[in-house]
Amino acid sequence: MNKKTGKIEQKNEKKTKEEPKKKQDKIDEEEISEKIEQAQKMSKETKASIYKTIFINILVAIAITLYFIFLTLGNKNIETKNYITDLKMFGIGTLAITIILFEYAYNKDNGKFALFGVETLVVAILTLIAMYVYILYKDKILIVTGTCTIVAIVYYIIKSVLIYIREKRNWKQGISDVKEIVS
Repeated sequence: MNKKTGKIEQKNEKKTKEEPKKKQDKIDEEEISEKIEQAQKMSKETKASIYKTIFINILVAIAITLYFIFLTLGNKNIETKNYITDLKMFGIGTLAITIILFEYAYNKDNGKFALFGVETLVVAILTLIAMYVYILYKDKILIVTGTCTIVAIVYYIIKSVLIYIREKRNWKQGISDVKEIVS
């Protein structure tokens, strides 16, 4: 009888070992597909973060565009001596803003503010160039300010698109379906 009971016990052990394997083989495909779809959807917080960054860049683009539009309007409505003084003051003011942005970026070790500082430095340099263009070639100042406005708009549109693409790519690389499926 020991032989029979031994065999019966072994058969029961084999059956219990096979049952968990069958349960693992019967994974619900719909459940997995739902988990994969949920993992591939970007969360609201991530979307909000990306849109916030793009919105800030659009606001900066609007500010720079308005700045150059005001320079163009000033050319038409302000006397020559006062307009040159205004251009000098705007140039110094934008340089001061540039220094503040660079210092803030350095203290916080923030690349985004450093990039805004570089962009502001370019605006300051263009303002000072506009002053000398106005002094030497009064009729060309509209072309210079108009070109600066168009270049700024195109730059910020391209920058916003690239930010969106980069952030979405970083998010996609950060998610892993394998980790969630395994768990």
